[in-house]
Amino acid sequence: MTAHLAPGRLMGFEEWGEDRLRRHLDLSSLVPEPPDPQTLPRGWDCLIREERERFAKGFWCAEEENAFLLGNTWRYSQTYDRHFYPMSSQGDVLFPEPHWAEMLKGKSFIADVDVEKRTCLIDISAYPPMEHFSDPVLYVGGSPNWGHWMADILGRLMALDKFSDLSGYRLAFGGLTQGQSECLDLLGIGRDRRLVLDLRDRTFGTFSFDRLAVPSSPPLAMTYPWLHKSLAASLQAKAGYKGPERIYLSRRSFFPAHRVFNQDEVEALLANRGFEIVAAETLGVAELITLLAGAKIVLSPIGAGLGNFLLAPQDAVLIHLMPDFLQVDFDKNVLFTNWMRYYYPIRNRLILVFGMFDGQDQQEFSAAHGISGHDRPARYSLADLDRAIMSAEKQVAWQAKK
Repeated sequence: MTAHLAPGRLMGFEEWGEDRLRRHLDLSSLVPEPPDPQTLPRGWDCLIREERERFAKGFWCAEEENAFLLGNTWRYSQTYDRHFYPMSSQGDVLFPEPHWAEMLKGKSFIADVDVEKRTCLIDISAYPPMEHFSDPVLYVGGSPNWGHWMADILGRLMALDKFSDLSGYRLAFGGLTQGQSECLDLLGIGRDRRLVLDLRDRTFGTFSFDRLAVPSSPPLAMTYPWLHKSLAASLQAKAGYKGPERIYLSRRSFFPAHRVFNQDEVEALLANRGFEIVAAETLGVAELITLLAGAKIVLSPIGAGLGNFLLAPQDAVLIHLMPDFLQVDFDKNVLFTNWMRYYYPIRNRLILVFGMFDGQDQQEFSAAHGISGHDRPARYSLADLDRAIMSAEKQVAWQAKK
C-alpha cells in the first residue's frame, strides 16, 4: 500500500480539540500531603514529584468535531494489547506524553516524529475505515489487561460525575472482556449506552465521529478510592459472610507467564500460614469482591493482579511479589517510573518482596518458552516471604487497636 504522508502535531488535553468544548477541573488544592522521602523505598522520591505534577494538570475532557480514533493492535509472545489514538481532521493527535511516540515510529500511523517539537509525519494508509458514529461519543479507553483497566481506564468515568453535560453521550471502549463488562454492569452503565470498537481481527483501523470527547486519566490517588467506593464498598457491606482473612491470588493458570519460578513451595508455605489460594480469573467481579470482603492480608505476584488489590478492603495489607530488576533508580528510567506510580498511592499498606532471576534453570525456562521482561519467573526466598507475612500481621494488629 502506498504511503500518504501528512504533517501532524502531538497535543495535550489543554490544546487538543475545540476550545469551546474543552472541560477542565482544577485539582491543585487536592494534592495529598507528601511523605518524608526517607520513609520511601530506594528511588521512590521521584514519585512524589510525579503525583504532584498530575494533580497540577487537573482533570480534563477535550472534545473535537469530525474526529477519528486510530486503532492499533500490539501482539506479544503471550498476549496482546490495543490502543486507540484520537486525531482531528487537521492531523492533531491527542498524545499527552509525547516521549512515548518515539516507540510508535514506523510501527503505527506515526511515520516519523520530532519529540522536542511535538510534530510528526502521519501515514494512515494502513488504517481502513471501520465505522462512523453520528451521536456524541465519550471515548473511555480499552485494554485487555485487568490492572490497566482498573487503574487507568475505569477512573475516566469520573468525567460523568464531574462534567454533567456528558450525560447524553454514548461511551466507547476499545474492546470489553467479560469481567470489564461486569464492572460496567455494577456501575449501572447500561449496555445500550456502550459502544465497543471492533477492529475485526485487523491490526489497524479508523473509526470516525461527528463529535468525540476524550477524558484524561485522573490522578491515581483519586481513582483508587473512587473505584473502591463505586465498585466494591456496597457489595462488601452487603456480603452475607466474611471471606478468608488471608488470600493469595495465584498466577498458576497463566503458565508459563506465572512469574513465580518456585510456585509450588511458595504456595505450600502460604497454605501453611493460613492463606487461601485463589485463581481470581475463574471468578466473576462480584464474586471476587465478595471473596475479598473479609481480607486482612492479600498477596499477589506482579502483574494485572494490581486491579484485584484495588477491590480489597481499604485497610487490607497488601504483599506484592516483584522481580528484583524493579529495584532501580526510577528517576533515570521513565518506564520504571511509569510502572511504580501504580503502587505509590497504596504505599502505606504495601509490602514488597523481591525475587531473584539469577539461576541457569530460570534462564533456560524463559528461553524455552520465549518469555522475557517481567514475565520471566523469579525465585522467591521463603524466609523473606515469612518476614513479610509477620510484618503484615503486626500492621493488621496495629490497625485493630486504632
